[in-house]
Amino acid sequence: MSYVTPKKNTEYIFFVGLNSQADTKLLKANPTLAAGDFKVSIDGGTLNNFGTLPTVTPAAGKIVKITLSAGEMNGDNITLVCSDAAGSEWCDLLINIQTSVTQIDELVRSTTPANTLDVSATGEVGLDFANIKDATGAHTLTNITIPTVNALAAAGIDSIHDEVVEGALTFRQIIKLLLASNGGKSAGGGTGTITFRDNADSKNRISATVDSNGNRTAVTLDGA
Repeated sequence: MSYVTPKKNTEYIFFVGLNSQADTKLLKANPTLAAGDFKVSIDGGTLNNFGTLPTVTPAAGKIVKITLSAGEMNGDNITLVCSDAAGSEWCDLLINIQTSVTQIDELVRSTTPANTLDVSATGEVGLDFANIKDATGAHTLTNITIPTVNALAAAGIDSIHDEVVEGALTFRQIIKLLLASNGGKSAGGGTGTITFRDNADSKNRISATVDSNGNRTAVTLDGA
């Protein structure tokens, strides 16, 4: 069981060492722990004896195990006052514990420890839709709002259209030539030269020299 972070209204176990009064640089070995030595205050309230007396664990050692019940943890600030009632073995100790509603282990639930969140270097969390499913099949997602995607500015669109695609021809010029070839007026059918006009019928976009079979042997393009 994890205790990170200490959870409100949930049993909490941790370990401390008690400094020896005889030599405060050292921890007291096998300290005597008696009822009334350990008291707890919840959010600044009255000090009460622990429900569970701390124990030396392992026996005769220097480690003291402290167990706080769910009720003793039912506050935002849990303050412990540890004082040797006999007054001769170990030094006073005060501990304050700040609780949280949710522990780290509860932030992401996983059936296998290897599963992790897809978090980018800048902190965004990814979402793999292929993993969103029930055991028996795909799950229908509801209450999902798709953010509005801003349109490209005119300058950005122009930059795309003026990108060179092949040779010296830009995307804009290719579109004009395709419009002339597929939708513009043509002339010269049956002759050695066929032309295709622009949409305004103001000039030849394509002038092609053809052989007797209609195969183009030379082409002049005007995408301006």
